[in-house]
Amino acid sequence: MFPNLNYYTMNKEELIRQVAKIVRKSQADTADVIEALVNVIQHTVVNEPINIPGIGKFSVRARKGFVTRSPFTGEQQITVPDRLAFKFTPCDAIKRKLNAKK
Repeated sequence: MFPNLNYYTMNKEELIRQVAKIVRKSQADTADVIEALVNVIQHTVVNEPINIPGIGKFSVRARKGFVTRSPFTGEQQITVPDRLAFKFTPCDAIKRKLNAKK
């Protein structure tokens, strides 16, 4: 039903190499731009959502705490506190490409 999801995960170095090749800039310049983008997303998303057309929306949402069993003992209850969670919602074009029939 689902495709094999054991695919290669691109790391930051490979992303920098690929982008530098496309824009024909040095890897050092490209690394600076990508690092700046990551920093802007990290610092801005805490206060407001970020929508990047063609990519998606970055946001933070509140996750309610809950009580669960300890995975080690199976009996002892653990309280997981409320927390904030990072959320990414891909744009429609990415969703369509991901779910396209081959």
